[in-house]
Amino acid sequence: MTTDTQDVERRRHIDGFVDSFVDSTKRERYRSFILDPKKRSKFTDDLNHKVGGHLIEKYIVAKPPRYSSEIIAYLIAGESEIDDRFVDAAQAISLIGSAYFGAMASIIPGILVAFKEEAPATILWLHRPKSK
Repeated sequence: MTTDTQDVERRRHIDGFVDSFVDSTKRERYRSFILDPKKRSKFTDDLNHKVGGHLIEKYIVAKPPRYSSEIIAYLIAGESEIDDRFVDAAQAISLIGSAYFGAMASIIPGILVAFKEEAPATILWLHRPKSK
C-alpha cells in the first residue's frame, strides 16, 4: 500500500471502531487521542483497563462471525512493536492474543474488532452487523 492509501485505510479503521463500538460520550476524545501521534499513548494506555468499560455492550459477542483470515487488519496497541501496523487478520489475532499490554485489531472497519485488555485477559469480539 502507498502512504496515501494507508492513511485512508487507517482513518477508516479508526473511525469505524470509534463510531461503531465506543460509547458516544467518549468518541471524540478517543478519536482525537488515536489520531494525534503526541496523544496516542493516552489511548493505548487506556486500552489496558479503561476502554473496555466504554464499549457498547450489545456489540460484544462470544465468537466472531466468519471472516477471511487474509483480510488486512489494523492494529492499535500499547506495545510499539505492533502499534499502528497493517497485517493479515490471522497474524493480527495472534499478535493481540500474545500482547502483554492492551491491544485491538480492526478487522473490518466498523463491523468487526478483536480487543484485549492488559494480560491476563481474553480477547473480546466486537461485531456490529451491516445495516440493511
